[in-house]
Amino acid sequence: MDLTLSQRYKIETYLEEGYSNSLISDKINVHKSTVGRELKRCDHLDRYDAVYAHKRYLKKKCKQTGFHSSTIEYKDEILSALEVNQYSPEQIVNRKRLEGGSFPCVETVYQIIYSQMSQNPSLKEHLRHHKKKRRPRASKETRGKLTNRKNIRTRPIEADNRSEIGHWEADVVIGTKARSAVLVTLVDRKSGYLLVGKANSKSENDVGATLLSMYERTPIPWYTITFDNGKEFACHQKIEELCNTVAYFADPYSSWQRGTNENTNGLLRQYFPKGQSMEDVLLKYISKIENKLNNRPRKRYGFYSPIELINNIDINAA
Repeated sequence: MDLTLSQRYKIETYLEEGYSNSLISDKINVHKSTVGRELKRCDHLDRYDAVYAHKRYLKKKCKQTGFHSSTIEYKDEILSALEVNQYSPEQIVNRKRLEGGSFPCVETVYQIIYSQMSQNPSLKEHLRHHKKKRRPRASKETRGKLTNRKNIRTRPIEADNRSEIGHWEADVVIGTKARSAVLVTLVDRKSGYLLVGKANSKSENDVGATLLSMYERTPIPWYTITFDNGKEFACHQKIEELCNTVAYFADPYSSWQRGTNENTNGLLRQYFPKGQSMEDVLLKYISKIENKLNNRPRKRYGFYSPIELINNIDINAA
């Protein structure tokens, strides 16, 4: 069975978290022998590298050293979509097919990109990578307490099954220091529409003020918001009152319950890598990245973009 690059990224992540081959195979729905063979692609390295393994796979699959003349004509279009829009190869192919006409397959697009890396090494930076898992905080917690929380299990069915636009997941993306500026993110569960704001710190007052400013510029309703259990969200009752919404909280240590936001934060890390200070990040730049991601085609939405979905809610985005 051929693995996708997405599956290889998941293997890399699960290995870093200490999962066994058998458990990884269950997670990505393949036989455990497939995982074992896959790991051999990097057996000469000190760790499994998803991008390196996928590159070896593509080279083995395509024995020819060049491309057909009918494929070369797409090179500039592919490189532009990668460098300017940061589309993944899968997004490039399926978006072009959605717009009509023929286009090379995903494997061929990867080959074209890799064939240009010797001349333009920066291309690799535009291919999205998983980062190492975050370290636990060592500092003492000094922020507010969470009270009067509503559990995620009491959330309306429209939020759970993504049948209605206006049900959000919230999170913060931290910079270099716990007490420095952070990004506040909100993602609509149905459309994937993203809002990004900047708070001066991770305190409940700063995060709350940022959420209010985000609410004022939102083009779609806030029926519900699902938070994690970070104390920066002790402002939830104020947000409920001022934003005409209902706040819910995920179970502790259950990031999968807010998978939409977790995945979107991974996309943001392409532009705001871990270790980067958020102090000097301009609001204009944040707005630019927000707009870029909202206009990026998504596989789960049939390669429509979030902005297209909220502007045409009749499109089936389930």
